[in-house]
Formats: sequence, C-alpha cells, structure tokens
Amino acid sequence: MRLDITYTHQPLTKKDAAQAAFINSNDPRVWLTEMSRWGSAAADWACYAVPASLQSVAVVGLFVVTEKPQLDSISPHLLWFSRVGERLFIPINAQLTPSVSEAELAKILIFDVQLFHPTIGWVGFNASDKLDLDKLIDLAVAKDTDWTHAEEGLPARPPLHQINILAPTGKDVFNSFKEGMEQKPLKDIPLKDGSAPNGEKSAFDKMMDDIREQLLRGSRAALDALNNALTENSTGSPSLLDGPYRWLDERMKALQQKRESELQRLLDMFNNDPDEALKYALPLDNPYADRGVAPPSDGLGVRTTDFNLGQLGGGQAVDDWSTDNHYYDLRKKYLEAANRANENGDFRRAAYIYAHLLGDFAAAANVLEQGGFYREAAALHRDHLNNLAAAAKCLEKGELYIEAIGMYGKLEQDEKVGDLYQHIGQRKNAVFYYEKCVKKAIILENYIETARLENEKLNDVARAKATLLRGWSATHYTSSEACLRQYFDFMMLDSDEAAVQQIEPIFKNSPQQQLSFLDVLVNVNKKYLNPHFQKKARPIVYQIVSAEAVQGNRTMVQFLEHFFPEDVLIGKDTDLFLHKKLSKPKAVPPKKKTPIELGCETDWRKTFSFYDGFVAVGVSIVMSSEGYIDVVQSDWSGKKMEYSQAYASVQSFSSLGFTSAFNQGRKDKILMWSLHKSIAEFSIEMDKNEAFSSDLLVLSPIWIPDGALAVGIYASDQIIVLCQLNSRVELLFFTTEGVLLNSEDCLVGNKDFNLDYWTDCPASLFFYNSVCFFYHDDCLFFIQLDGKVERMFIGCPIYKVFQSSFEKNIFVLATECGLWVLDIEKIAIENTVNEAHFFAQHMNVLDILFVSPISFIVLQKEEAVVFACTERGATQQRTIALQDDPVSLLRTNEHAQFAVLFVSGRVVFYDW
Repeated sequence: MRLDITYTHQPLTKKDAAQAAFINSNDPRVWLTEMSRWGSAAADWACYAVPASLQSVAVVGLFVVTEKPQLDSISPHLLWFSRVGERLFIPINAQLTPSVSEAELAKILIFDVQLFHPTIGWVGFNASDKLDLDKLIDLAVAKDTDWTHAEEGLPARPPLHQINILAPTGKDVFNSFKEGMEQKPLKDIPLKDGSAPNGEKSAFDKMMDDIREQLLRGSRAALDALNNALTENSTGSPSLLDGPYRWLDERMKALQQKRESELQRLLDMFNNDPDEALKYALPLDNPYADRGVAPPSDGLGVRTTDFNLGQLGGGQAVDDWSTDNHYYDLRKKYLEAANRANENGDFRRAAYIYAHLLGDFAAAANVLEQGGFYREAAALHRDHLNNLAAAAKCLEKGELYIEAIGMYGKLEQDEKVGDLYQHIGQRKNAVFYYEKCVKKAIILENYIETARLENEKLNDVARAKATLLRGWSATHYTSSEACLRQYFDFMMLDSDEAAVQQIEPIFKNSPQQQLSFLDVLVNVNKKYLNPHFQKKARPIVYQIVSAEAVQGNRTMVQFLEHFFPEDVLIGKDTDLFLHKKLSKPKAVPPKKKTPIELGCETDWRKTFSFYDGFVAVGVSIVMSSEGYIDVVQSDWSGKKMEYSQAYASVQSFSSLGFTSAFNQGRKDKILMWSLHKSIAEFSIEMDKNEAFSSDLLVLSPIWIPDGALAVGIYASDQIIVLCQLNSRVELLFFTTEGVLLNSEDCLVGNKDFNLDYWTDCPASLFFYNSVCFFYHDDCLFFIQLDGKVERMFIGCPIYKVFQSSFEKNIFVLATECGLWVLDIEKIAIENTVNEAHFFAQHMNVLDILFVSPISFIVLQKEEAVVFACTERGATQQRTIALQDDPVSLLRTNEHAQFAVLFVSGRVVFYDW
C-alpha cells in the first residue's frame, strides 16, 4: 500500500490536537531554548534526533512528542504534528491518503514511533532512540572569581533593516577597462594645449572634466552627446574632442584584435582538447543576454560546464563580444561537443551547451529528458519555451505526479488530472475531475464522450447506458446512431436476451428515426450474428423496408438478407426486385424550387447545408493576391438572404481548405485554411435573428502553424492540426482562440511518423470514435488522439475522401483506380485492397454528397451521378446532366432532392 499526505490548508488553533513538534535546527541550544518557552517539565517530553535522509545520518532537527503543547508559543521554525493511531505522527494541517484503519496501520508500521515529515519522508524510531536531554548540557565547574569590578560590555548590534548593493563607480569600471588594455589612466593624458590640469578650474577645465566623466563611463554614446553639447556652446570647439575620439578608437581596435586572437585560440583548443576548450566557450545565442553591459575584457574566463537552470534567466550585465568572423565555426564545434556529450551519457553537459552556449532551450529540454532530469526539463518547457503541455508531459514521465497534476490543471485537462490521481491511488480526487469532464461533455451535448467517461472512468455502466439513450433520442445529434450501437454493445455484454428485449421499446419511442434504427439493427446483427436478435428484429425490419418501398425507396429491400442468413436465395430475389422496372413510379415528387442567384462577381468555392437553409463561401479577387472573403446565408427559397465580407490577402486562392462543425451545442463554425500560410487571418460572425436560428463564425486563424498537413474541428471547441515539424508529424490541439492545449507525437509502432509531403491541396481531418483519418498518396491513415498511427495501403493515389453525414463510419474514397465505399467498422487495416473494391473508374470527382444512409451523389464537370451502396460497393442509379460549371453539392430540406452551386453563383435544385 502506498500512503501519502495531503495538506488541508487550515490555520492552527488552540483546538487542534497537536501532540508533537519538529524543531528545524541541528543546534541543541536552539532545542533547549525553544522547549524552555513551553513551560512544562522535561518529563513530559520524548525527544528523537531526526536524520537528513536515508543517505545521511546528519541531524537536521529534533522531534519532540509532548502531551501538553503550548500553541500560544509557536515559533517560525516549529512544525506541529498530530497523532494517527498509536504510533504515527503527521503534520497537523495534513491528512493521510488513502484512509486506513488502526488495524491496518499496526500492520504497516514497524517502529515504536513513526514520523511522516513533508520533505524528509518516513522516519522511524525505537524506544532505545529516545534522546537523554541531560547529555546535552555540560555544566562547567564554578570558579571562585570576584566579579564586583566588571564593566559594562559592548552594546548589542543594531538590527538589520536594509541591504543595498554597492554599485561600482564609473571610475572603477573605466580603470578595469584600461587595465585590460594595459593603458595609462585618463588623468595622465595631456590637454590639447599641452598644459596639465592644475590650479584653478576655468570653464575650459570644467568642460574637460565633463569629458573625463563621460569617458570613465566607457560609452561612445556619451562622448557623442558631449560633442553635440560643445557644438552648441560658444565657449568651446568640437575639435577639442578629436583626441579622446582617437584614443577611444585606438583602444577599441586593440581590444578587438586581442579578442579575435582569443577566439582563434579557442577554436584551436577545440581541435586539440575539446573538453578543456568547453570551459572557456563563449555563449553565441542567448535570448536573455541583453540585460546590461559589463566592463569589456580581452580574455575568456573559465566557466562551469554543468547545466544550471538558475543562470538562464539573465539579469546580469554581460561583456558582448563580436563573434561574426568565427560564429559558424564556433557553433559547429559546440554542436559536435553536445553530440559527443549526449552519446557519452553526459546529458547535463549537453544541456549546458544547448541552453547556455547556443540558446536552444528545446534541444536542452530534450537531452535533459533523455537523461532523466525531468523536473529541470519541465522547467525549461514551462519558463523558457512557454509550453505548459510539454512541461506537464515531462513531469508525468518523471513520475512527479503531484507537480504534473498542477500543470495539467492549469491547462484544464481535467481527464488527465483525474487519470494521474487515479494512478497514485487518490480515487476521490480522480472522480471529482472525471465529473468535471462529464459536465463539459454534457454542455457540448457530446453523448458519445459523456458515455465513454461514465463507463471507462467512473465505472458506471448504467449511467453510460442512460446517456447513450439520450443521445439516440437527440435527433439533432450527428452521432445518434453511434449512441444506439454502443448502447446495444453494452446490452450484449450483459446478456443477448437483455439486448433483444430492448429492440421493440426503442423502436416505438423513435417514430422519426426509422431509417437510422434500421441501419443500427443491421450493424448490430452483422457484429453479433445472434439468432435471437435476428428473430426479434425481423418484424420491425419488414415494417421499415415496406414503408420505404411504398415511398419509392426500393434500395432498402437489400437489408432483408441480413436477417435471413439461412435463406440462400434471398440475395438474388432482392437483386431482381431492385432491377425490376416499375410501371408507375410510387415516389412523391419533391416540391419544385426556383433557382437562387447569389451573385456572379464572387468566385464561389463551397456550400454547407445549415439548418433551414445553406451557407456559401467564396472570394472576390481585387488584385493578384488581395481580395475579399464573401459569406452568404440563405433560406431554401432565396427570399431571406444575408451577406458578409472580410478583407484578406491571399497568395493562392486555389488552395483553400474548408472544415465545419455544426450542431455541437456552441457557436457553429466554418474554418478556412491553406498550406504555407497563403491566406491572411480574418473572422466573420453572423448572429442569429428571426430568419436564421443559429450564430455562425467563419474564420481563418493565423496561428495554424507552417507545415500543417490537415485540419479538423473536434467536439466543436477544439481545432486539431496534423503538422509536420522537424521531420516528424505531430497532432496539435488548439482552442478556437489559438491556445495550444496539447501536442502528441505521431508514432508508427515505436518509430516517428513522417511524410514526404508535397501536395498543394489542403486536406481535412475526419473523425469517428475518437480516431481521426487522413489520406496521403496511396495510404489512408488511422490516427488515435494519443498519436498512435496505423496505415492502410490502397494501392493507388487518393485524390479526395468524403464522409457520410448519416453514418460516420462510411467513407467514399476517390482514387486513381476509381471510387471505393469504405466501412471503417468492417475493414481490417492490415488487409490488402484489391481491384474488386473499386467501381466507377475514370470519374473526375469535384464533390460527393450522401443524401441518405445508402445513397450518394458524385459531382463531375458536366453531370451528377446517383449511386446506391451495396454489399459489393455501389451501383449507379441515374445520371443528371448539368449545363454550367458546378462547384459544390447541397442536401436540401426535401426528401429525394439535392442542389448544385455553380461558378456563376446560381444554386439549382434537382431530384435524385
């Protein structure tokens, strides 16, 4: 069992049951003086000498157990303790965690008296260790001396009220400057007329005194100021300063020549004895160096080569040497020395070189972390790199959990805080922070995340089930089907009978979600292949499929075969039914809509279905790299329309990426971004009103770093950037304001993940079940939010990826070999993709839109093609000819209808 103490931060009062004290001193005189103030007999005390640590028996204090403490007499160097059980003492303002009974303590404690000191740790004493106070007093033999003639001694020293640092005078500084150059002092330099500065000071003499004073300060700037003053003074002439100017220039040239010689000698020493040379190494780059000017010198002093965190903050004056002629040679030598130290395991020396000599705090933190100096590495990340996330991760690696918890708390990473509390056995604190995470997820209406926390962190499966049912009932929640699938997973874990009994009640309570419910039934049936589940689900499947067939949606018939696995003919029968031509169409045609004109002066790029209407985003080019971002929000009739515009400097209007997050419980967002920072920062806010029921934010943040490969909005309040930095790929987690919350290194196995990324087409990150998806070249990558990467080789280059808005696990890949419908839940990543997966080869795909759970539309240059998903891919249903250059697809508010945005700004509606 691991025991720890937690401070309660409560002030001491007379009611506190203090039963022991620690006197923080190794001087017996302090012990006796302090205990004499308590006013109790020595028989009431049990005293024990406390050692410094397990490695040192040096006494650092006295532990006194007393039943009658005098709390009114508390001294600053006293720490009071209370008794736990019979033998354990802990600080009076602390509590023992986890809580243990006296019987458990009796088994754990092995000494007669056990002390838990907050810094020293566990200290134990046996009865034989009790200190005899009499042995601390040495009574001298009284001498027969007559003291009647004693005189009063020296008065007591006055108390110390203030400490001042005596700064060197300008004369001291300048004298040291002259000594370094072996020059005679300024007072020996004759005046211009050759006379000595003796006798009564004239106006001329006073002026020269001013010159001397400025020169003593060693500042050419001060000399220039005097020169300007002389120009304005009619009693003097600027030529009087020619001599001092020449003298100062000559001295500085001589100083620089000596410095050049010293630097060359340093380089030679690195070739012959690099370890010795490192002691004289001159710092090249230091962000804190400009903190004052020290007296100039012409020699390199000896420095310690051990990393010292306390000397990185600056605050000291420095003698700034010019290293322009030797900078790159010295830097090369320093880097070679750092690499050598790192290879030899001398990580502190390597950190010294990186931090103190090269000013590379990131590299210094890295080598310190390699060497196990986690606290110092974390301090570099926190104080000098302003990277709290890296500092917290470093503290966690070093098992400095309490400090890591504080850091993660500042980052508001409550789940991580809870995990660390759980790791150190403080379940109560862990639950508190897990509940905070649950509360945040509930506010965001993220039911999947809420249920995950309740199940995995709080171990409350019943609560997680209830949350998943709420998520299924929330029809506006985009992952409602995923909620119901996870609910059935939980029920199947309980018993298949429990899951079967829930099918009919859930169906009756979900009259508006029949198609989604059918898809869930199919998914659960495929996953578990349970005969009882199939039997119970068949009547409901019949009911849903028949209702859809009456409405003209005959493709649903293909789902019947999943619930009749013993019927070998049902698959052929459904295929015949699907391809049979009907004499009369049964579908009710959607209402015809008049095309909407957005305006032809804007180059429209992307549209989004947005509640009771849509949003379109485009650019208006004024010059080659400057223009405006245009946003229009319209209802489906085109009668209610609002425009907004923002100026933007855009280097390449052809490489804009878009990603969006709607229905997430906060302000809806459309994020625009591009590779290589080719779009300037802008932000457009459109407030909700009578016509439009939701706020909208369209933004392009400037803080997205260079090297960004893909961007996505996760859980509405986080923007995740997949970024390639220093030949490795990282996941960066930002708030919408650009605050870096966390970063994760992407790893394939135990190796860094990197890409030879060359495309100019920005990509979006897609998300499903806490996994993000990204494509590059001929691979689809599955990236966990902790950075673990798996890759699937497709076999040919991928151009675009589209995710279903109905079923987040369904993707359509547009590749060089054709289209491929991918179900993430069914595919095995290690499987090799063969040509049978692909269909609709040689299509020039502009956009793809899912208009139902099993139907999607492919937009090409001159046509839109409707496909229906099947077990073997997808089948082409119909082709719709287009008469203009299309840009983007829209799902409308009418069943079996979609819209196309054209380059001209015209939005046209079509039946599918």
